[in-house]
Parts: sequence; structure tokens; C-alpha cells
Amino acid sequence: MSSTRKLRLTIQHACSHNAVFSHRFWNKTLGEFISILTFTLPFREYQKNHTKVHHSHHILTPGDETYNFLFLNASFRPGMKVDEAWKHLIKTVFSPTFHCRQLYSRIKSAFCSPYPTHNLISLAFWLSILCGVGITHSWQMFFWIWVLPLSIFFEVSSLLRQCVEHKFGNTPEEITSAIFCGEDPPVFNHSDSIWVKVLGVTRWWIRVFFYHLPVRLLILSGDSPVHQENGSEASPISGRLFIGLLVKK
Repeated sequence: MSSTRKLRLTIQHACSHNAVFSHRFWNKTLGEFISILTFTLPFREYQKNHTKVHHSHHILTPGDETYNFLFLNASFRPGMKVDEAWKHLIKTVFSPTFHCRQLYSRIKSAFCSPYPTHNLISLAFWLSILCGVGITHSWQMFFWIWVLPLSIFFEVSSLLRQCVEHKFGNTPEEITSAIFCGEDPPVFNHSDSIWVKVLGVTRWWIRVFFYHLPVRLLILSGDSPVHQENGSEASPISGRLFIGLLVKK
């Protein structure tokens, strides 16, 4: 799960900026392979949308990938209050309709895209994978290791990440600050008993391993914590307009 998200968010994203290899051909080849492997948008379409819309002053406006995902795919509504947005987020995470719609869209992108070469390679690749799984009778393993993480878990991770991908401030420090996955260790007084210290440290380690670490590996994977620096083309005004559309206090 963490590896597929990192492939999609970090490596394919870098390929779209021709930053993995010095030659455009190899960036395109790797990007296409990742899109086929993860059942995501064909690389050429992703690269075009990402570089021409998301990395411009049109970010977080209709047509932008983040805007479209939250408003069209996840069905957030303009003018939602904060508590309404939270309830809708939780409902969407467990919504069969959302997951079926997303899975259908991804399968369609893999095999019925406007790019015949992409469709043929995708079909050949996945037929060979399914043949291998059938020959080895490893359907159960394939389902638990690949199908489930790449469908439901992948979409939940994508939904949660899209909700926190961009934040906006008034100063360069606020605009380019990163998301820190962790928290300061507890501080104790000399008068605190040994049990208070043990419980405090234990609670801290539990939160590190069972909250912050899963968030870092499964939601904010790869370079997601510093993604705001990458997307700093958006002005604070456009960001606040987007947030204002989404939620009301």
C-alpha cells in the first residue's frame, strides 16, 4: 500500500516534471508503467493536466485535479460547514458508491482511454498477471496483497490526502511550511511520579507507532509532507477562495 502510493505520488509525479531521468522518453515510459500498474490516469493525460493546470494560477479552480476530485468525485458541496464536511468525509470513506465509482473510473482509464497503445499494453500486462495468478492458484493472496490495497485502501488514502494536500497562508513561511508527522515527546516535572512518566512516554510511543507512522506511510507518503512547496504557484487568495467554497465556520 505504502509502495503503490509512493510510486503514484512521488515517482510518477517526478516523471511528469521529467525529473527522474535526463531523457523525456524514459520519464514517459516509467510514468506510463506506473499508471498501468496502479490503475490510474494515463500518464500523458496526467502530465498534461498536472503541469498545465495544477501548476498554474488555475490551481484549485474547476478543471484542476484537486478541485475535481473533492467536488466531483468525493461530492463535497460548496458552502458546507466544518462539521458537515467532517461528517461527509467519514461517510465517503465508508461509501460503497464512492469506491465502486472510483474503481470503475480507474478501470476505464486503464483499458478504455483515448490512447490505444496505453490500452493494449495495459490489457497485455494485466492478462499476463492474471494468467500467472491462475497458474499458481494464488487468487486469495493476490486479492489480499494487491486487489484490496489497490482499490479500497488506495482510495481512502487518496481521499484523506487530497483534503490536506494544500494549505494557504499570508507569509512565505506559512505558505511553504511542511506537515510534520509526529509530536514532541512529553516533558515532566521533577515532582512527577515514575508512573506518570511511564504512562506519558508509553502514550507518546503508542501515538507515534499507531497514529503518526501510519499517516506518514499510508496517507502522506513520499514527499507529501512538503508538497506545499511544490505547489506554491497558487496564490493565498485563490486558496482562500477554494476553502471558502468548501467550508463555512
